[in-house]
Amino acid sequence: MSSKFSCFVIILLFVPLFTQCKALQLLEQQPQATQQDVNDAISETTSLVRLIYFTPQDRPFKQRIADQIELQMETVQTFFADQMEAHGFGRKTFAFETDVKGKTVVHQVKGKFPDKHYLYNTTTKVEAEIRERFSLSKNVYMIVVDTSNKEINGALGFGSSRRGGQSGILWIAKSGFQGKTIAHELGHAFGLHHDFRNERFLMSYGSFHLSSTRLEKRQLSKEAAEFLDASRFFNPGRTFSSQSQPKIKIISPLEYPSRTDSIRIIFELSDRDGLHQARFHTNPNITDKDRAKFSRGTPAFKTSKRLNGQKMTVAFDYKISKVDVHDLWLQVVDSQGHFRTEPFLVQLQK
Repeated sequence: MSSKFSCFVIILLFVPLFTQCKALQLLEQQPQATQQDVNDAISETTSLVRLIYFTPQDRPFKQRIADQIELQMETVQTFFADQMEAHGFGRKTFAFETDVKGKTVVHQVKGKFPDKHYLYNTTTKVEAEIRERFSLSKNVYMIVVDTSNKEINGALGFGSSRRGGQSGILWIAKSGFQGKTIAHELGHAFGLHHDFRNERFLMSYGSFHLSSTRLEKRQLSKEAAEFLDASRFFNPGRTFSSQSQPKIKIISPLEYPSRTDSIRIIFELSDRDGLHQARFHTNPNITDKDRAKFSRGTPAFKTSKRLNGQKMTVAFDYKISKVDVHDLWLQVVDSQGHFRTEPFLVQLQK
């Protein structure tokens, strides 16, 4: 049996070893390949979380920070596996980039400018330089920024998904480098929005007690686990046949009499790859407690429906408050992990 065929069998049997095995095969095929060549080739074949440690020109790399990145990522990876298993989806979790020896790869990027250049509009400036070395159209990139500021754009961290679930990015300040923050922002990078129904949920802010920063005090909601079950980042050995996103059409009225107490909002959904889940979101400014005030004007998860089929009609009941205009969102994910989030307004007649 050839070494290449053996490697292929190992990939099938041991998905967590996929990255390392593929890297070894690439080195056999291209003896002159650098580690960066190997990493770039790996990122073309699977969806990974890639780790970047960014420092300004006049600030040194700190090995202890690189070591913390590796340690925290292993902790967060295990957290997701534990939570997915607890909800009945098996020990699914994301994979992060490793070298041919199985060691976590943390890319060190030195900025072109001194520290003061990055203290304002940090993410815009840093991302422009990151793009010169990495294609951000695939994979999730976690960028740890080590400037003299304790925060990034006023926050310990933040993340977002891009291209309908095909890529994502999260930013972590050096003072926000803790398991709970990383896991929360990774959730955003994978496509999850805030969920303030329970302060123990990973996608809430939790209480403001110091102990709330501990990852072991958090849990992934059942609905979030169901969403991640279809994600390409939680299915590393899977082949994705298309990049199409679901189609969403609202067929119920968007305007109602002023004395209306509750409404039923109806949608027609379709996706050629098969529908997986529909997620209904509201504006925290309207329906949630004051702890969600920092997310007003952005989606906050309320409920979801499991889907099965290429075309479906789904309905969500919504209680009307005294606010005249209601910002709402529907997020639909298909069986391939691609999703679309559509905003819409419901208003009362004056």
